[in-house]
Amino acid sequence: MEDVKVEKGEYTLPQCNFTAPSSKYFAGWGKASTTESKDVKQPNSNVKVEKDTTFYAIWNAVPKFTITFDTKGANSSLVAETVNENTVLDLSNKKVTKQNYNFVGWSTNENATEASDCITSITVTENKTLYAIWKHKTVKLTLKANGGTGSDIVKDVDKGEKYTLLENTFKKEGCIFGGWAEEEKGDKVYNDKKEIVLNEEKTLYAYWIPVQMVTVLSEQKTIIGSDNPGYSYNTKFEGVFYTDRNITLSPYAIGKYEVTQELYEAVMGTNPSEFKGEKNPPATGEIQKYRPVECVSWYDAIEFCNKLSEICGLTPYYNIDKVNKDPNINDDKDDKKWTVTINKGAKGYRLPTEAEWECAARGGDPTKDAWKYKYAGSDTSDEVLWWHDNSDKKTHEVGKKQKGVEINGETIYDMSGNVSEWCWDWYNETLAAGEETAPTGASSGKERVTRGGYWDVGSHTLFCDVNLRLSSNPRCNWMSWYGFRLALSL
Repeated sequence: MEDVKVEKGEYTLPQCNFTAPSSKYFAGWGKASTTESKDVKQPNSNVKVEKDTTFYAIWNAVPKFTITFDTKGANSSLVAETVNENTVLDLSNKKVTKQNYNFVGWSTNENATEASDCITSITVTENKTLYAIWKHKTVKLTLKANGGTGSDIVKDVDKGEKYTLLENTFKKEGCIFGGWAEEEKGDKVYNDKKEIVLNEEKTLYAYWIPVQMVTVLSEQKTIIGSDNPGYSYNTKFEGVFYTDRNITLSPYAIGKYEVTQELYEAVMGTNPSEFKGEKNPPATGEIQKYRPVECVSWYDAIEFCNKLSEICGLTPYYNIDKVNKDPNINDDKDDKKWTVTINKGAKGYRLPTEAEWECAARGGDPTKDAWKYKYAGSDTSDEVLWWHDNSDKKTHEVGKKQKGVEINGETIYDMSGNVSEWCWDWYNETLAAGEETAPTGASSGKERVTRGGYWDVGSHTLFCDVNLRLSSNPRCNWMSWYGFRLALSL
């Protein structure tokens, strides 16, 4: 700028037309080249001029501010930037990456989550932290009913993060839900409510565990007692349908198979069986989960029946009182002594009575040859039962024998051998002759009835005889002999 001649008096300071030195900005006019800021006059300010006066352009260093980038966990080489005040910082090229996330943009708000909170540039006037906004990448999870009722469920699941599987809402008649499988016919791999991590799209199929029942009697039936082909020296081998004892049974169904380890664990959440794991593997070609559950007490079986009923939406068949001891239990060693009574009118799962068990084991019809068979379904032991001489001292997958009891065109397996089966009744060695309707055994006792024999019965198959009546303490859960089979009133 050129020197200016002015009249004495007030003078209005002009704008500065000088070019600012590097990294400096014009701060105002001063009467010395180093003037305190309080003496600096801004353009358009009025000053008094009484003599020749020189005003100096005052140059201050441009303020610098630092912009810091908080990537919120991303691995990034992005570093903080220090720039001059009022610099307009373009953020469009400040992109970062993070596994399993999409980068949305930057925000001055630490808690921002939406694209609407993002900025594309910033005019720098102070030190500032910018925060990355991320959106989880998602993968599609499809849950299929796999033969059950209900529409497919499709969820967008955060990729790489833990996701808790939904509680199953599908239903399938004659089955209970056992978990989720990765293939339509695959084995269960996930339980519901289990946490999983998905990195790619996945479809899971409801895994169904069948509860297969066979109708033994579709209407009430009176069975006239007759001589049984048992062992005359021991009344234990007479069965319950002997001469001069006529029994009327109501319609009922019985389990096609003994309760498997898979079904028991799905209901109870535990598998007490001895025959499992590396030390007790299944026979070659057999599947572990289909072996019968064992090491279960009568109490365990009763509790299982009620829990299964609840799962299936049925009214539990038993009233179980674990507090008030049952005075009808004549065993001081029984530390449970639960009071278990029948919930009249309930249609839930239950244990068969001894009479129902034997009726089913003998084919359900006294007019047919099967009624006189020595074992359930045959007179030939190896056709229908696992016992000491052919079991290899272990239980076997249910339904693997070539024959079983034929009733109404269906087959019931393993009623002789494999595991001995709990019945409802208190054991009474002497059964009264005469007419009885739906007998349930003695009114009190020390032991509950067991029928059918098991995998390690002595040196003779007579212990698997279809008419043989045996018993055991209801608290016995330490023997791998005992399992059970379900029944239903129709």
